[in-house]
Amino acid sequence: MELNLKRKVCSVIMVLFSVLVVKADITDTLHAIPELEIQASRLNYYLIGASVQKIDSITLSNYEILSLAELLNQKSSLAVNSYGPGGLAGISIRGGAAHHASVIWNGINIQSPMHGGVNFSTLPVCFVDEAQIQYGGASTLFGSGNATGSLHMAENLVFNHGIQGEISGFGGSAGNFIQSGRILISKKSWVSSLKFFTQQNKNNFRFQNTEKINKPYERLQHAGYKQLGIAQANKMMIGKHAWIGTNVWLLDFHKDLPVLMSDNGTSEVTQNDRNIMYSAYYRYAVNRLQFKFQTGGFYNEVVYHDPELELSNNNHSFSLINIAELTSTFFHQVDIGIILEQKHEKARSGSYQEPVTRNILSPILSLRYHRKPIVTSLNIRKEFVDGKFIPLVFSAGLDLTLIKGFSLKSQISKNYSLPTMNDLYWENDGQVTGNPDLLPETGWSYEGGLYFEQDNNNTMIHSSLVLFHNQISDWIRWVQDSNKIWIPLNLKKGRSRGIEAVAGIRSNLQPFKYVLDARYSFTRAVSLEAGETQMTDGDQLLYVPKHKVNLTLGWGFGSIYMEYSQIFVSERTFDNAQGTLEPYTLGNVLLKSGLPLKSIDLEFYFSASNIWNTRYQVKHAYAMPLRQFMGGIKILFK
Repeated sequence: MELNLKRKVCSVIMVLFSVLVVKADITDTLHAIPELEIQASRLNYYLIGASVQKIDSITLSNYEILSLAELLNQKSSLAVNSYGPGGLAGISIRGGAAHHASVIWNGINIQSPMHGGVNFSTLPVCFVDEAQIQYGGASTLFGSGNATGSLHMAENLVFNHGIQGEISGFGGSAGNFIQSGRILISKKSWVSSLKFFTQQNKNNFRFQNTEKINKPYERLQHAGYKQLGIAQANKMMIGKHAWIGTNVWLLDFHKDLPVLMSDNGTSEVTQNDRNIMYSAYYRYAVNRLQFKFQTGGFYNEVVYHDPELELSNNNHSFSLINIAELTSTFFHQVDIGIILEQKHEKARSGSYQEPVTRNILSPILSLRYHRKPIVTSLNIRKEFVDGKFIPLVFSAGLDLTLIKGFSLKSQISKNYSLPTMNDLYWENDGQVTGNPDLLPETGWSYEGGLYFEQDNNNTMIHSSLVLFHNQISDWIRWVQDSNKIWIPLNLKKGRSRGIEAVAGIRSNLQPFKYVLDARYSFTRAVSLEAGETQMTDGDQLLYVPKHKVNLTLGWGFGSIYMEYSQIFVSERTFDNAQGTLEPYTLGNVLLKSGLPLKSIDLEFYFSASNIWNTRYQVKHAYAMPLRQFMGGIKILFK
């Protein structure tokens, strides 16, 4: 069944690509794109007062060979919890769990209905044209799971850019080889893009085993991974006021799972992750009215195989999402948005008694008022889950311009998160069991900050200081009961609060370029009422660092660009007995150089990661590499 689904999706991609090429001969005329297209994202239009970090296109291009897990760790205040290179990697925003952070791909939420997370190791940066991180809760606009923040990814197709193509190859330490390519056909009224990405990594890096006596140096065994990905996107004008678009990602990821650092011997365990993401939309905009309908889906298959235990488990999940949005502007100052979302979730696992489903219907009302120096918004959401009412949630935000360049922003949001399918339906196997009596998590988030931004032609300066406070009741955590069986329970209450400070400058004074970006976050995330868990009130939550620092220094001359980045992550608790992981700091270097030729351009790439040879752990007893190198070349066809 899954194979047939993949064949159908591949067929649809090729048909759409062909149709657009044929369409070029029929309607290759220029139409003005309505001004309202700027409102494409709820994040940028109705979420006022929230802290949003945009990862610019230059950074995405410089780090295109990385996974999103690696990029977010280097360039954001997020805590990225990874089980080693290529291993499962989730994110924590402002002290929340992985299921508290939504992941929005081209307007579609791709969180797994089974566990509520996303494996960021399987998502290649080279497929992403735009990336934004929203800090703070926004369940009103993005639904269950957005209790502490979200990551938004999108592809940006621009008309009338001609035909472009590129192909690249990279190789590096531990047997890591990457190949990628892209072709773009951009006409006056339609545009189509096709990308591919492959990676083969033996991942047999050298590390110091601090979990064994005498701390010997070892080489990681049975940890390789292979990845193949295809991304295809289209956009086409229909008349003067409407356009349609499609997006598809196909990702296949195979990983050998190594033993823990404390174990002897080798492993034969493997895991395959297969993802299909698709979206199609129609948008109409005229004068002060805009309508959009979007349908999309996310299919995920995870196959776990342990030959030694003769254990094999196939997990399948699918989410189908339909969204209708109507936005209108009144008196040039008031925008009203009416949104209706419908979501169908289905999951099947060898650990469930039977396939399970969930249906969610969500009407949303959004109001936005803008008259200098004030922009404010109010969003209200009412959700129905399998016919049952979820309490009303809302958010309100303010953006007040104080003087030129300075603004004051604040937001308040009531949030919620539904239990995942694993939380509810995992069948008791003597070690793990689900809990059908779980309550949804509910909570509040507050934030306020002072922002400065100045853009003088070729130099942009920005800084911000933000205070935040999140509180979640009935927090769901997996704990061992009196029979030593792991079971999810509602933690009575959890709280996180802290500070985020950012300062940066980007200057492009040809032929020179300068980049400085500094980020600091302090997060105090604790349990207030531990309930039936083994935690103590006031304990820092697991794997949440109190301090994280990101520093980037870049310099360029002509087609040469060099960058140094440093990150610091403080001590983290990894178990309920308050065992801790040591703080660590990592330094990374990037060097790029371009060579323009008559019919092609060449780009040369070199990077060194962990240049100070730091020994560290992100997850307890999972090996991380020492110094590594990577080099490669990209060919751009004119």
